[in-house]
Amino acid sequence: MSKRIPPYENLASEIKNELKSYNISVFDLSKPISSLNSETIVTIGLDAYKSVLPIKGNSKLIYTMVLSPAENGNESESLGVAMIPSPRQQLNILRDGLGIKSVSIFCNHLRSKKLIDDFEKLAPSDFHYNFVDVASEKDFLDILETSFPKSDAILLFPDPTILTEQGIKKLVLKSYANKVPIVGFSPMYIDLGAAISISVSEKFTAKVVANLIKENSTQFWDRTDGLCYPRLCEIRFSKNAAEKFSITLNKDALNCEGCEIKGID
Repeated sequence: MSKRIPPYENLASEIKNELKSYNISVFDLSKPISSLNSETIVTIGLDAYKSVLPIKGNSKLIYTMVLSPAENGNESESLGVAMIPSPRQQLNILRDGLGIKSVSIFCNHLRSKKLIDDFEKLAPSDFHYNFVDVASEKDFLDILETSFPKSDAILLFPDPTILTEQGIKKLVLKSYANKVPIVGFSPMYIDLGAAISISVSEKFTAKVVANLIKENSTQFWDRTDGLCYPRLCEIRFSKNAAEKFSITLNKDALNCEGCEIKGID
């Protein structure tokens, strides 16, 4: 792991729990590693991935907790578990559970090319989505000042160009002013003003990692070249925000096997 922080340590613990019959060693970057002799290496965090890539040898490498793999030169022989649920899963949940038929997504097309390409490969054909290209934080703030996308919701994308303190604050204000809810990819965005979050927990990431290591054929993910997007996910629903946006979660219509739903007052 890149360093010892709770999300990384939780993921390492969950992976060990999923692979109880395996011999597992856990390292962090406080202890320099010059070589590794393992059938499979799992990296947690970007620094760990960059450190292990040159010394992995013939080991199978699975990376996790990397925000944008394309931006960081993802090697073709490496395989990753995405930090967001499958786009197909996310949009099906929004459509079936919330009656949302269209979303707008702000992102930097150059920085997030891999995720955008995968989104277009995996999105349901009957769902309308619109990517709004944002070149910089200033560009994002200027776009919000002059216009707001006409869609049922704003779907947050893991793109550092928009995930800034100022950017999120302004997006939330515009979201409420235009009565268009925000859907986050992490529960933290509920606290920042999002109405819903659809996210991948450490537990769900570990299940995908374990099945990749076991080489199981599974329904746990949707796969594109070099990346697996979990179908397992956690849905958090802000009741207060939902009232302001007049939206309700239809749990019976979700048809979301493996999803956990948690309401927030």
